[in-house]
Amino acid sequence: NSAAVTDTKQDIYIIFRINENKFDGFGGCNKFFGTYDYDGKILKLSDFGSTKMFCVDDKYEIKFFEVLNSFDDHKIVEKYLYLYKSGKVLAKFEAIFL
Repeated sequence: NSAAVTDTKQDIYIIFRINENKFDGFGGCNKFFGTYDYDGKILKLSDFGSTKMFCVDDKYEIKFFEVLNSFDDHKIVEKYLYLYKSGKVLAKFEAIFL
């Protein structure tokens, strides 16, 4: 069940901080953060946390956080990061260099 997330007030994003092995981002209502390990083959997110703001409609954020906590594989193709679970694409991210 996939859908493009286009009706949020702010972009949903994740930033990988390469020199610190940390990530952070915005899920639609809350900011989130954690650490990651990447050895060139396996990407693993850990120590996941987020703020706890009251959200009127957090359906996209809940799904987004579920993806970040449950993917079991990934691929990087050109400027896209794909996250998979049991061979099925859960999310596709486009790299934007800051």
